[in-house]
Amino acid sequence: MTKKIESLIARSYLWMGVGSMISRALSFVSTLILAGILVPDDFGVVSIATLISATLGLFRDFGLNQALIYQRDHIEEASDTALIVSAGISLIMYGIAVLLSNPAAVFFHNESIGYVVRVLPLTLVISSLYTIQISLMEKEMDFKRRILPEMLSYLTFFIVSITLAMCGFAFWSIIFGILAQELVTLVVVFFLSTWHPTFRFSRAILSELFSFGKFIMLNSLILFIYRNIDDFFIGRLLGTTPLGHYSLAYRIGSIPATNITHITGKVTYPTIMKMRDDHQSAVSFYFTVYRYLSLMILPLGIATIVLIGPFFHLFFGDKWNEAILLTQILAVFGIFRGMFSNISYLFILLGRIREMTVILSLQLACLVFLIYPVTIRYEAPGVCVLLVVLNVLVITVYIGRLSLFLPGLIQNHLRLAAFPLCASLLSFILPGYLFSLYVDEHSLVSLVSLVLCSGMLYLASIYIHDRTIIKEIKSFLFSFMEQP
Repeated sequence: MTKKIESLIARSYLWMGVGSMISRALSFVSTLILAGILVPDDFGVVSIATLISATLGLFRDFGLNQALIYQRDHIEEASDTALIVSAGISLIMYGIAVLLSNPAAVFFHNESIGYVVRVLPLTLVISSLYTIQISLMEKEMDFKRRILPEMLSYLTFFIVSITLAMCGFAFWSIIFGILAQELVTLVVVFFLSTWHPTFRFSRAILSELFSFGKFIMLNSLILFIYRNIDDFFIGRLLGTTPLGHYSLAYRIGSIPATNITHITGKVTYPTIMKMRDDHQSAVSFYFTVYRYLSLMILPLGIATIVLIGPFFHLFFGDKWNEAILLTQILAVFGIFRGMFSNISYLFILLGRIREMTVILSLQLACLVFLIYPVTIRYEAPGVCVLLVVLNVLVITVYIGRLSLFLPGLIQNHLRLAAFPLCASLLSFILPGYLFSLYVDEHSLVSLVSLVLCSGMLYLASIYIHDRTIIKEIKSFLFSFMEQP
């Protein structure tokens, strides 16, 4: 890997890291504040509307965004074609959403859902006008420009949603906050993007993009159903209030999977695609990313399991008690999902996307077969355990299949995760137990002290075990300082 590429990767990760840290912090804080103002039923209504909107959104681009990143020739014409297709389909999807609004309200036994479903899918139309520009920024690894719209949009959501919630707008505060977020993104991307559409359409290029994107879309569709069918069954069988508890638990428990991997995935995919002619370098880069994911995700996940109970009681009282156990189970799900979030890129690298599709299809089939009886008998906690078990099984199959083509894959995964796991367990469980001996009920001071104590213990253990991390961070920062 050349110095120029190293510098480009370092800059990409640093810009994405700083920007996403700010964005996700705003998202996390806004979620906590909204949870304190709103009731679980409000979160349940929003979850159903989001599920319907996101389902329709899957059919908007047919995987064309990732295909555009993979594309090597005729980039501008391909971008125009993808934009026209995406915008056209989005208008159709919004029309379908309007038609589905009343049946959705009847199906989920909540009249409010009908009104929200008529409004929220407008975000599909808005986002279709800027996603191509975002993909082009990622393709060129221009993450300095890429991250600004995201930060400003999350700030907008923070201000709008909390202001409206305090004024008594209930679930509408979240809906209008999302709409404002999308509008701000559209405006900022328009001014920052170096590419502007000329609306040229090419059937030949569309066919070329679709030949790659169809498998990406199929995998995305399977993953989407897998990750959202739980909301559907819980909302339909148990009601919007249990769904509200589950929705908040999923957001917090999945923080490692959604926040950290949002940073790495946006950079890792285009980087590996640039290295696809050199498999050894691409796999080496994958494990470098996996190593740092392990160092960050394992302590966050285990900290969530240990500290979420005192945290909820301190800030929310008893209103969200039913979400505590759900959050702890889903934190385990978040650990596995986050650490192995990039493994699909190895299938793409090896040209085995179809095989990944088969594995995902089998995973989805198992979930569809089991989720109804599990939801009826064990309710939301049973669904959480089911997700963890299926996720562990599919990761095991992934690694087993890839190890046939990439020797040492299993050993490297285990070796790189072993010490962060042990250090995380020691750093958070032991101080948590000691604090429980002397503190009957946590205050803000005791909880912050516990977090700081555990965090310092973890960082110290990592430093003692492997001091090369400091050198690597310095090298990373020096690479950032060099001109690409």
